[in-house]
This record gives sequence, C-alpha cells and structure tokens, in this order.
Amino acid sequence: MTVNSATLKLITEFEGFIDHWYPDPAHGWKVPTCCYGHTDAAGKPYYDETKDKVFSKADGEAILAKDLEAVERAVSRLITVPLNANQKGALVSFTFNLGDGNLSKSTLRKKLNANDYVGAAREFKRWNKAGGKILSGLTRRREAERQLFVAPVASEGSQEAAQPPKPAPPIVRTVEKKTAPEGLDKPMVKSKTAWSAIIGTVSGAIATVFGALKELDPIVAIAIVMVIAGAGVVIFLERRKYAKAAREIVSEIAE
Repeated sequence: MTVNSATLKLITEFEGFIDHWYPDPAHGWKVPTCCYGHTDAAGKPYYDETKDKVFSKADGEAILAKDLEAVERAVSRLITVPLNANQKGALVSFTFNLGDGNLSKSTLRKKLNANDYVGAAREFKRWNKAGGKILSGLTRRREAERQLFVAPVASEGSQEAAQPPKPAPPIVRTVEKKTAPEGLDKPMVKSKTAWSAIIGTVSGAIATVFGALKELDPIVAIAIVMVIAGAGVVIFLERRKYAKAAREIVSEIAE
C-alpha cells in the first residue's frame, strides 16, 4: 500500500472497523460489508465463505491494504495527469467508496484529465447521494476528500507542511530621554483665571507696601522702591532665560 498516512486516516475514520459482516447502509444485504468497508466486489474474503467469522483488527488492516492496492491501480489507469500524494489519496478514498466505474464516468475525472485541477476539486461535493438521497456521512466524506485533494504536500523529509515565513519584527525608533533643568519640569501657568488671581494678589501687596511707605522718611521710601523695582527686573530676566532654555529642549526632543 502506497497511499500516505493522511489518506489512510481519512478512510479508516469514515469506514470504521466492524469485526463482522453487516448490511451496507445504502444497499442493505445486497452488498454485505465487513472490516474497513470491504465487500465481495473487492475479492476475498467473500461473505458466503466467512459470514460467521469474527475478524481481528489485524485482519481488517490486512484486508484494507489489499483492497487499496487494487483501487490505486484503478486510479492510475483512469487518471492521466500528474498527481501529488494528497491528490492521489483523495481519489483513492473516493474510488474505494464509490467504485472505479463511478470515477470513470465522472465529470471530476474529465476535468482533471483536462488539467483543470480546480474544477475537479469542486466536483467532489456532487457525489453525496445514495439511492437518490443526500447522506450527511457522504457529504462530510466528500468534503474531507476535497480538502485533502487541495492540501499542499509536506516538503520531502518533513512530516509537516511548509509554514509561511514569519514576518520581520517591526522597526522601533527610540528617542533619548532628555531631562529639563531643575525648575523647568513644573508646568507653566497658562490659565487666565490663575493669572488674574496672581495679579490681584501682587497689586494688593504693592498697595500695602506703598501705604506703609507713606509713614517712612522719603529717602528711605525711595530706596525701598528702587530695591523692589530691581528685584522685579531680575525676576523678569530670569523668567525669560528659563523660558528660552525650555524651548530649546523641546526643540531638541522633537528632532
């Protein structure tokens, strides 16, 4: 037997092993069946000779191997185009179940021999009836055979089908983190309401200071005013310096 393991698995799962003779689901006792779907049409053992026999699983596997060899020869005779292992296996399962006469007259065979592999694959599903009625078991089997027919074959020496290459990892750009000078990491006040409150507070403080200055000697008062003004200028210049530094850092980070 030269069918691959995928084919053998498909056939044995759908046929199932029965250790004695039983009536075919579609044709009754007109087609006595035993083991893995063996019938008199496939040759020995014959029903009349072994009707009371209880078969072992080893018996069933040996009978199946012999039956599939005959089916493989029929497929090779009827199909004239190249087949890979999965395509051949799907056709062997199809023919084992339906007979080489049905394969011979099928549109599946005509399309396949005309090199229409895609069209041939679509034909499997049409063969899901017995006695004019659609059988769910045949529907499932035809779909399994179709899937095997179109499945890529594993590369030589490998038990698994080739896998698509893994996508390259995404390129991640990293930006060096730069730390702002001390004091610039605090948020600047931008709210109009906040600035109004600050201005109001400063104005009140100035009014209080000037009220107190009226009570001092004029020369002392002028000196105090000059000190306050100078401090204001210093604070203004420092603020501009820090703002400029902050803009330069933001610009470097953005680059």
